[in-house]
Amino acid sequence: MISLQEFIIRKNKYFDLETSFSDVVDVLINKNLTHFPVVENGIFLGNISLDDAETFTQNNPIEDARALFEIFFVRETSFWFEVLELFSKHQTNIIPVLDKNNKVVGYYLFDDVIPFFNETPFLKEIGTTVIIEKDIYSYSISQVSQIFEINNSKILGIIISEVEGNIAQIIIKATSININEIIQSLRRYEYNIISEHIEDQFLSDLKDRSDYLDKYLNI
Repeated sequence: MISLQEFIIRKNKYFDLETSFSDVVDVLINKNLTHFPVVENGIFLGNISLDDAETFTQNNPIEDARALFEIFFVRETSFWFEVLELFSKHQTNIIPVLDKNNKVVGYYLFDDVIPFFNETPFLKEIGTTVIIEKDIYSYSISQVSQIFEINNSKILGIIISEVEGNIAQIIIKATSININEIIQSLRRYEYNIISEHIEDQFLSDLKDRSDYLDKYLNI
C-alpha cells in the first residue's frame, strides 16, 4: 500500500502577514481551496480561510485578520486517521504539514488523499458493517471488540461516526459469519442496532409474529 506521505504537496511559497486580502481571495478561488497556510520566516502561524478573507478591505494586509487564523495541521509522521479527522473537524480541503520545528513543508489536499483512504482495510476489505448506538458514558470499544472476537470475527475497523447529545453512533466493520449471534450479544449489552441485517433473527421473529397477528385479525 502506498505511503500517505507520498501525497504531501511540497511547496515553499505560502502567505505571509503582508499578503493582501485580495491576493488571498484570488489564490483560494483559483485553486478551489477553503484555507491556506500563513507563515513568518517559514514558521507556521495558522490558516486563513476564504470566508474570512472576503470580509476584509481587500487592499489591506492579512495581518489585520491574525486573530482569525485557524490553527490546524499535521506532522510528517501523522497517521491517516489524524489527517481524515482534521479534514472533517475543520471543514477544510487542505491540511498543512509541519516539521518538528513548526516549519511548513507542504500540505495534503482532500481530493488527493481520498484514494488512499479507500485503500485502507476498513473501506477496501469485504466484510459486514454493523452500526450501533449507546450512551457515551456506557459504551466500551473493548467490550464491542470482545463481542465480535468471541464470535470468530476479525474487526477491520471501528469509527465513532457521530455523537448527538449523550448518544454515540459507532460503525464496526468486520469479517463475520456469525452476525446474528453478534447482534444478539450486542443487544444483551444494551446496544441499539441501527443497521439492518437479513440474518438478524430478532427482526425476523418480530416480522413473523406481526404477519401471524395480521392473519389472525383478518380471519
